[in-house]
Formats: sequence, structure tokens, C-alpha cells
Amino acid sequence: MGVIGASTRQSLGLPGSFRVPTSLPILSSLLPILMRLFLTQASPLDSAYHDETGRTLYRVATPVPLAGRTTFVARVLPHDGRLAGGEEEMPWYTMMTEKEIRDADDRIARYGQSARLSLGPEGGKRYACFGRIDQGEKITIRGVEHPQGRLFTKKGWGYYGRNRILNGPDRREYKWKMDKGGCTLTLVDKSKQCVARYHPVHYDVYGDADAAYLEILPPADVMLDFVLITFVFIEDKRMRRERLLRRGDPSSLSHLLGHFVRSLLAKVFPGP
Repeated sequence: MGVIGASTRQSLGLPGSFRVPTSLPILSSLLPILMRLFLTQASPLDSAYHDETGRTLYRVATPVPLAGRTTFVARVLPHDGRLAGGEEEMPWYTMMTEKEIRDADDRIARYGQSARLSLGPEGGKRYACFGRIDQGEKITIRGVEHPQGRLFTKKGWGYYGRNRILNGPDRREYKWKMDKGGCTLTLVDKSKQCVARYHPVHYDVYGDADAAYLEILPPADVMLDFVLITFVFIEDKRMRRERLLRRGDPSSLSHLLGHFVRSLLAKVFPGP
């Protein structure tokens, strides 16, 4: 991993303690990478997402990280204020500035969820908000609400939670898997092709940190918005489980014991 210069780090919007990794795990380097989105913060729930040129593409914000919180996922508007094909005019987009994102919870409570926030001059960059996650349970994508029980199907077992099966906009079936080192999105077919992989912040022996990043691979190029918002939802679940495991929470220990018993039974009594 190489340390980038201060000017490059500043152009990427990265904190001074973070650096952009210049080398990748062997497996990653063998895959046809479409895009890497680098996070400016350690938490995917409250971070800007940049590509390798330093261009800000997405903004994810959770204004009040408490019970009843709402996470907003937005695309950054170009300087001319327009997305490709005039998508920003679609009714599911809510125009927001950085300041409005920070104040979004109060505005929604005051005017209702369908309110279209005004696009004012303050707050710097402008955003087209296309999705939100309410209380970590319900996802709204382009105006359509998806309770997690309908969007995801739980399948399999793991230390960091059950896998989530979902159908993509391309009508193909995908699986989000949560592990210690992050989460991965793969196709549910014979190929089991990986289409997205998250790498959390990595600290070396000297305490220096490599910025977290999300790899996006084909065929995810036609559904970047969908991949990002479902990633934020899944990684939130994984991080919560990780915190419980670190604290030795009884419910997580019970989950681990159950996982061990099921794995043992599967080996002793393998299915057909």
C-alpha cells in the first residue's frame, strides 16, 4: 500500500490520517474492475464516495445516528446541475445541498416524507437523493418502498449474520454475504461471480490507515445506485453484529453457538 501525497489526498477529500491503497489483494487484481469507490470516512453510513480520479460520485448521510435514524443516499450533481438524460427531473429524486442533508430529519418531520426540498445556494455540492433507509429496516429506492422482508430473503448462516438474497434491476438473483473482512455481492448462479466487494479501513503495524473502498465489477455497471444502497444497508447490519461480538453480547454468542451446531450437524448428516 502506498501513501499518496497531501495534495492528492486533499483533492480526494480524504482525512489526513487516511491513504488510498495503491495495491490490491491478489484476487481483486485478477478481476475485471469496473470502479473503485473510496470513502472519506470509516463509516459507510456517513461518507462521500470518490472514484480514483478524486471525483465525488455519491454522498451517504445519517444525520442522527440514534433510534429512528434515517440514512440518505444521493448522487452528486455535476456543475451544471444535471444528470445524464435529465434524470434529476424524475419525481423520485429529491434535490438537496450538504446543509439540507444534515437538516433532513427535521425537514421531513415538519413537511412530510413527500416534501421536495428546495435547492438553495448554501451547503457547497448539490445532490440528487434517490434513496433512503429508515431505521435500518425499510429501503426506499427511486420512490418505491421495500421492507427488508420483501426485498431480501435470508439464506444460510454465518458469524456475522445470514446471507441476503435479492433480485437486481436486471432480474438476476444476487447474494450479499457478510464476513469479518467486509461484505461481498455475488451472482446466484453456476458462476457465483463476484460483482461487488467492500474493503473496510485497514490499519498497518504503524497505525496508518488505508481508506475503505467498494469495488464494483461487471455486470453491476447498469445498477450502481442499487448496489450502493443495498451495500449500505448490509454493511450496517454487519457492523452491528461485529460490535456485539466484540462486546461478548449474549445474543451474539447464542448465534455463534447455533451456527457451530448447525455446521456440525451438516457435516455429520450431509444433505442429498
